[in-house]
Amino acid sequence: MEPEQKKYVLENADKKSVKEMAEVLHLKEKNIRKFLSKQEHKEAGKKRPFDNPPLDRRSIYLSVILIIVLGFCAYGNSVKGQFLFDDETLVTDNVYITNWSYLPDVFKRDIGAGAGKQSNPYRPFQVLTYMADHSFWKLDPKGYHLTNIVWHILAALSVFWLMNILFADGFLSLLTSLLFVAHPIHTQAVSYIAGRADSLAAVLMLISMVLYIKLNRNKNIGLYLLLAMSYILAVLSRENSLILPLLLLLCHYAFKEKIDYGKFSLIAGLTLGYMILRSVFFRHLMPDTPLHDTTLVQRIPGFFVALTKYIQLLALPLDLHMEYGDRLFPWTDPRAIAGGILFLSLLAVMIRARHRSRLVLFALLWFLVTLIPSSNIYPINAYMAEHWLYLPSIGLFLMASKGLRELSRTFNARIGIIVFCAGLLGFYAFLTIRQNKVYWREPISFYQRTLEFAPESFNASNNLGKLYYALGKKEEAVALFKKAIEINPRYADAYNNLAAAFYEPGKNEEETIRLFQEAVKYNPTHAKAYYNLGKLYGDTGEHEKAALALEKAIWLNPNYVEAYNKLGLIYRITGRQEEAATLLNKALAINPSYAEGYRSLGTLYNDMGMKEESIASLKKAVAIDPDDVIAHTNLAIAYFYHGDTELALWHSQKAKELGGQVPPALLEQLQSMKP
Repeated sequence: MEPEQKKYVLENADKKSVKEMAEVLHLKEKNIRKFLSKQEHKEAGKKRPFDNPPLDRRSIYLSVILIIVLGFCAYGNSVKGQFLFDDETLVTDNVYITNWSYLPDVFKRDIGAGAGKQSNPYRPFQVLTYMADHSFWKLDPKGYHLTNIVWHILAALSVFWLMNILFADGFLSLLTSLLFVAHPIHTQAVSYIAGRADSLAAVLMLISMVLYIKLNRNKNIGLYLLLAMSYILAVLSRENSLILPLLLLLCHYAFKEKIDYGKFSLIAGLTLGYMILRSVFFRHLMPDTPLHDTTLVQRIPGFFVALTKYIQLLALPLDLHMEYGDRLFPWTDPRAIAGGILFLSLLAVMIRARHRSRLVLFALLWFLVTLIPSSNIYPINAYMAEHWLYLPSIGLFLMASKGLRELSRTFNARIGIIVFCAGLLGFYAFLTIRQNKVYWREPISFYQRTLEFAPESFNASNNLGKLYYALGKKEEAVALFKKAIEINPRYADAYNNLAAAFYEPGKNEEETIRLFQEAVKYNPTHAKAYYNLGKLYGDTGEHEKAALALEKAIWLNPNYVEAYNKLGLIYRITGRQEEAATLLNKALAINPSYAEGYRSLGTLYNDMGMKEESIASLKKAVAIDPDDVIAHTNLAIAYFYHGDTELALWHSQKAKELGGQVPPALLEQLQSMKP
């Protein structure tokens, strides 16, 4: 056969006929495969990825099943985890998620407003998902964790969808998605309830990219509306979604696709509109942090240090933990130098890949572009964090998948590569399961382990101290609060918690007041510190000061039910009964399940001579909290004076069983009247 004939046969042959070609042309099978691989690269260079045909349905269904199964296998045990760190602000203390009537407030206020904490992040869609969770699970963490797993799997399926559209390669798309769904680097985004913003934003951004590409084939108004909606929800989930325009430009550049300015202007316009509205109504696009006092030149070495660590953790994800801190690194730090060299190497590979491999160019650009929001170009609260790899990891997983596919073709080792991939996925899933069990499950061990890796974490010290204090380990708690203050002398939460732990009625009052004042000095918006200061003044009989502090707490947090209740009690003592009733009813309007509020209102109504209203309120208190000894005691008194001796006796005995102090004279009189 002539050389021209051989070339024609090779160029037009079906890949499945390699063996037949080997027999006809008397060539080695691996040489033919090598030639075919080169031809595929040439053809891929001519393809327009925005117009790739979809894969067959059977392959898609099998891939989707694999992704879902592996996702639940890797992260299923995370449902046993508890509430941790910011879960307190976003879920357990967040009054907004308790009732759908707060929906307008969710969209008008920042993410911490429902818990009375000032916070610059504005993520109403994230809070909306917690509202949905609360409707089903109340405050059972299992349901919230399950929702996190579902969103993570949806993110992996979105990765698979986008990779299929861009590359029309089933193996490449599937392996990238499986690495993404199983990898333990994502435990901070998935196993941590407050980390849900990462998966929400990822799903909506990836869907936005898919819709943007599909508009190239089918330009109808429905797709435009879906694109706008998905992008709006993405930016309402997490601020890093604002890089979507850059990712779309990345696609145009990597695949040499002409920009349709009609489509792109929609995304650009929404981005600009959001930034203007956010700046006007919330002052900042990003939160204020201590690193605002630093320069860009000081912060860049930290990015290079993080870059090296990120790639290391993606390859071998060991010793994962929560906090890395807001440290600065000198340019002479060996890790910063290594990171700088690595960064330049990635740029060199991208330049080389520009005309050779669009996939490599796209993957590396994706990795670096999605790191921009966390690169400290704009100062943020840490030099690195594992959950910041949620989107960037897709780029390196795509590179790894391409490398494994090429090895399979080059060495004719398809079975071996499949076995290796299965082993790698199993290894990553095992590490994820272990991380969920060892690190994320139990709060005390979580904070202890965090402090092993990050002893300078004042947040972990403070939160561990709160847990110890709740368990009655006062000395250990005080030591941890003091440690947190030593690390960060401006840490208002630690001053507040130290004061609360330090205070004993009749003792240490001056020192306790000083600590509460330090808390509000360093954080003038610290509603809880004002509340605690008001309680202390109330206990010491300084009712005027108590009222001022509690009024300040309510002004800072209009949903602070405990502050309304305590101020109502202060007003009751000082004879302002009508105002007290208004405050207590306001507390119950905010939280209709607040047992202490019903008890306080019942006591107030009794003072006002409103016996029936008093009994009704106290009955609601014991219905919500059957072990409320004070409510049972007050009910006994109320029923006695209402003439219902039988119920008065029952509640007095119940109060006594619970350790309450029923007036002995009343108890004797009730027992003597017993039939």
